[in-house]
Amino acid sequence: NNHHQVLYSFERAFESRKLDDAFVLGWRFASFSLDALPQHNYYNSNRYSQLKQRNKTQLNQVILKLELIADWMDQEEIMRQREQQKILQIQKRRQQLEQQKRDILLQQRLEQFQKQQSTTNTTTTTTTNT
Repeated sequence: NNHHQVLYSFERAFESRKLDDAFVLGWRFASFSLDALPQHNYYNSNRYSQLKQRNKTQLNQVILKLELIADWMDQEEIMRQREQQKILQIQKRRQQLEQQKRDILLQQRLEQFQKQQSTTNTTTTTTTNT
């Protein structure tokens, strides 16, 4: 039935560490087990006590795995934030290097211009004196 299919899908998603899928499916299974299933008339009958116990065991396992998934998701988020920080640092360093490069080129052009001016002034002064 659908309840078992959700559990099966949850287990597959958990095993393959598809965290978002596993979290949603685990939450769906837990919600159904805690909210909907106890509302059925047969839930508390002795006839279904083994199924009820099996569901409780499965529910406990799912809840433990949901806690693990939450931890893994938190770890992934921390890693994502660290990676983003590294990317920002690299981008900032590149911008600084580009600015230094522009400053060096500007300084070189200024020095060339000053040399040309000095040469022009020397030539002009020599020509005027002759």
